[in-house]
Amino acid sequence: IGGQDKHDAADTRENVFLDYGYLKGVVAEHDIHYCACSSLSGYNLAKEMLAKGDFPKAVFIDSDSIAIGIVRAIHEFGLKIPEDITLISMNDIPTARFTFPPLSTIRIHSELMGTQGVNLLVEK
Repeated sequence: IGGQDKHDAADTRENVFLDYGYLKGVVAEHDIHYCACSSLSGYNLAKEMLAKGDFPKAVFIDSDSIAIGIVRAIHEFGLKIPEDITLISMNDIPTARFTFPPLSTIRIHSELMGTQGVNLLVEK
């Protein structure tokens, strides 16, 4: 599940994820969903998907903000995380640890990556 408010780095990350998912046979076109990058949008999208019975066992979400809304919708539907549905999201925002259960989230160390990139250039 991805946000519609994107920038180049997010587009690249999404493209690599989708290409590899298609290659491994774990992602299909009908599995891809988009919404605005907010908890409310994630909540509404998850409610729609759950009502249709269209929610997979594992979900990768490109924003913790979206994931927070999805967590609430899953709980309201009577399902449990991670027993019924596994979620992994991106950004590791501070509020991610306050959901129940806490989000499994990926932190991108942008500053470290930038520093390492400059160091590699200097070495050359």
